[in-house]
Parts: sequence; C-alpha cells; structure tokens
Amino acid sequence: MKTFEKLLWASLCFCFVCLGSSCLKDETEDLPTLLQTLQQQGHYTTFLSLVDDADLMAQLDGGLNMTIFPPTDAAFELYMRENGIVNMAALPQETRQNLLSYHLQVGSAAIENIITNFYTTPTNLGPDNTPLSVFIASNGIRAELNKKANVVQTNLKAKNGYIHGIDSVLVFPTAVDLLVAGGVHSKFLEGLEKAGLMGLLQGGEPHTLMAPTDEAFQVFFDITPGISSFDDMTPQRLREVMRYHLIRGNHRAETLPGGVLETLNDNETIEIIPFDNGININGFTNSIILNIQGTNGVAHIIDRVLVPD
Repeated sequence: MKTFEKLLWASLCFCFVCLGSSCLKDETEDLPTLLQTLQQQGHYTTFLSLVDDADLMAQLDGGLNMTIFPPTDAAFELYMRENGIVNMAALPQETRQNLLSYHLQVGSAAIENIITNFYTTPTNLGPDNTPLSVFIASNGIRAELNKKANVVQTNLKAKNGYIHGIDSVLVFPTAVDLLVAGGVHSKFLEGLEKAGLMGLLQGGEPHTLMAPTDEAFQVFFDITPGISSFDDMTPQRLREVMRYHLIRGNHRAETLPGGVLETLNDNETIEIIPFDNGININGFTNSIILNIQGTNGVAHIIDRVLVPD
C-alpha cells in the first residue's frame, strides 16, 4: 500500500459522520464510482491528474468511501496563473499530493448533512506533521470552504461517496487564516492586529492561540469598568491581554500538559486543567472547539477572555 494511501486510511477517525440519507446504502450499487463520476463531468481533468499522480485511482474507483471537494479546471487555471506555474507538474510531487489530500474527507456526506464546523483533513502539514483543519460553512444547500472556495456543483452521488465541486483551489491555511474563515473571532483578530502581533502569527514559528469568541469579548467589555472597546485600553495593557492568549509551540489538546504554561506575556502563566472532552484554563475558562490546526500553529476556541494580573 502506498504511503499516501496509508495517510488516507489513517484519517478515518476524523471523517464526516454518516447521517441519514448521506449514508451509502444498497441503492448505490448501480451508481458509477467517484472516479467514473469525475471522468463523466469533463471539467475535473486537472484534479484527476493529481489523483492519478498519487496512485489513488483505485481508491476513487471503489476502494474508499469519500467526500470530495474537487476544484474545477477553471479553478486550477486561475491557481496556476496566480502562482506563476505552467502546469501542476511543475510543483514538487509532495506539494501536489498535499493539495489533493486537502480536498478530501474520508466518509460520505451529502451537502444537506454537512454542518458548519472545522474538520480535520488527511493533510499532515502542521508542525510535527499534525493534520490541517478546514472550515466548512454550510446552509444545507450550498457551502463555502475556508471563506475562499464556493461549492458550485453539489451532491454528485457515486457508488462510494459524494462530490461537491468548488470554484477555487484551497491553499494551506495558517491558524489565523482558519479563525478568519470561522467568522466568530473578529474581535480577537482585531486585538491581535492593534497589538502588533499579526506578523508574528503569520510567520514560521509555531504558536498556540487561545481564541475567545466575539461573544466572550463583548462580555469582557461589558463587565470591565471604563473599557467598551480596544480603543479604551492603553497600548501596553492591550499587548498584555492579547499576548496572554498566546503560547510558544504547537500544543494540541492531546499534548497539552496539565499544569502551568508560560504565555508570551512576560512572566505571566496560565494553568491548564484537562478534562474528558476539553480543557479548562485558570479554573473558569473552558474550551469550545479544540485543535484548529494551521500550518504554523493551532487554535483552541475558548468561552472567556483571559485577563492577566
């Protein structure tokens, strides 16, 4: 079994949950396979060339149940123009395989059964080969991925999965990119920008972001005397608060040690208390969503703003 194929099998624990009509049942036996369906469409030829290059033709022809988000040929043409390449073969093979895998989910899901959420992909491009996340916003009829690609062809049902064609090639996101896509962290991102921390978080050094939601920041502004927005904070206090949400290194939930962790705010620490389905911070802040993995770090969504002394 090829290495890339093993990677897809290893991602099974992160796949879509099969719900209701999205499950592949006996009635799919007479349908064409994912591979045949893509070939019949005629406008996914570049994507199919990546599949062939990765030795996954047999898997799409019935070996795995998958949900595929293939970019159209027009999307690949735009991607190549923007990146100054003549064809996809000009990219290193590993890059081509990672691009392919970032558009796949193991497991079968019709568009109406995809909920808005962060999903783990089989693309291990995070620090220490951790799997990247993708954000899918869905209203049950249409969907958008990472706030970059729109689903333009939905529910192509095949014998071994579903195809939802998209109008843009997904690029590998940073943790900040994923929070932007999620759409509920505008205040956290604004605070990072005003504190001059965006450059640090878009660089190559990995960081862990404890990311309060917009609702959490609104509560913080409401209960803090004299502070109704970031503009009411001194530059020093703003930097202290925002740096208190950042930790050096890529700390996923399963590797977060219980106990004290040093933040980027000088001499300030947070206390991590793991529990069954999440983490508690400083005894009063709980995680909402864990392990939003980007290329240069991971974000954990939390329900309160952390306030240093």
